[in-house]
Amino acid sequence: HGYKGRTYRITGSSGAFLPESSGPIRVAQPGRLLLQPGDVLGWRSLGAALEPGNAKAPEDVIALATAASDDALGSVSVRCLDSRGCDEAGLCHFGAALAPDAPRPVVKVEVWKRPPPASRSIRPILPGLDLSGRIDVNTTYEELMTMRHGLRDPMLHLFEDKIRLRRELLPSLGVEATPSILLSTDPAAVLPSIQGRRSFVVKPSHMSESQNVFVVRDGIDLLRRAWNQPNPTVSLEDIEASVTRFLGTTALDWECAALVSVPPGVIVEELVLSSMEGGLKVDEYKFYTVWGEVVFGESVPFSAGTALWIDRAGTVMTARGECPPYCVAPCYSDMVRIAERVASGANTDFLRVDILIAGNCEALYVSEVELFPASEFDLTLRAEVASRWRRGYGLPG
Repeated sequence: HGYKGRTYRITGSSGAFLPESSGPIRVAQPGRLLLQPGDVLGWRSLGAALEPGNAKAPEDVIALATAASDDALGSVSVRCLDSRGCDEAGLCHFGAALAPDAPRPVVKVEVWKRPPPASRSIRPILPGLDLSGRIDVNTTYEELMTMRHGLRDPMLHLFEDKIRLRRELLPSLGVEATPSILLSTDPAAVLPSIQGRRSFVVKPSHMSESQNVFVVRDGIDLLRRAWNQPNPTVSLEDIEASVTRFLGTTALDWECAALVSVPPGVIVEELVLSSMEGGLKVDEYKFYTVWGEVVFGESVPFSAGTALWIDRAGTVMTARGECPPYCVAPCYSDMVRIAERVASGANTDFLRVDILIAGNCEALYVSEVELFPASEFDLTLRAEVASRWRRGYGLPG
């Protein structure tokens, strides 16, 4: 669980059966159950007969089973969750609570610890990211991301803490970050840094998904306007109040552990605008890298959704519309080189690198990097990323 919030993949089943009594139920196990730490055993009720006066049968449920082990695997507490269905990747989503009238079965099964896979990194990798011994030839992108979700090594703050990214990681690689005005943990420092400025960006250093971000030009929050919010105007006092609030909170709990553990901070930086195709706009590209090489890029003009999916060579794979206005920037190959310099220089197995274009490709800046991107892309690209990811651990693609 972890990827896209709280999710599970159903990998096997004992098959459906009809209990003959309300007492203890014994069901033959579907063979020898091999698990590894962090796996979940589940029980699903396929429904119940309607009783007189009962409006509906209990909802489908899952209860996490109590597990016994012969190899220090430990036990799993019993929990019940509402079923929310499964997506195209086979990830099944569950709510946090169960309907009051739903049954709460307790299942006890024997499990054995699964031998760790023989995978070992054959490329340089930061120790805090190393998944050696945890993946096999069948590990999917979703499973890789779920493993990534739980990584807690403090060295990963170099990526997820946007202040340390700017002060430490990017300078060590000779790569420019978006020009900073303020890097701080003090809410009182924000107002003096933005007073008298026509344009600026204010954002948390410890959050993602555009949470609490202000992109301001002439008193208008361009992000709110891009999202078609009815009143895009914003005051300095509004910004200061928001900063005070978010400095007292962490990232969303479904984010990766490395981000949730980042200490709160605030960044004020210059507003970087592209002047290509007429007019000024925020023009951002996101590059998905595996073992230091770009697999594909994503054009996201001003957080208004993906406009283009582009391969490493600059060929458009999918487009929202015609060019113009949806065109690949002439400096695309330069951005690829920057993204690969960051990803390979930091010894990562998988990393998204986000780059902003200034002017007519006159300058390029890394705005952030992401170990656990929530971006959606199709199953074919996910399979390609997973294949390359596995190969770096000495496994067939």
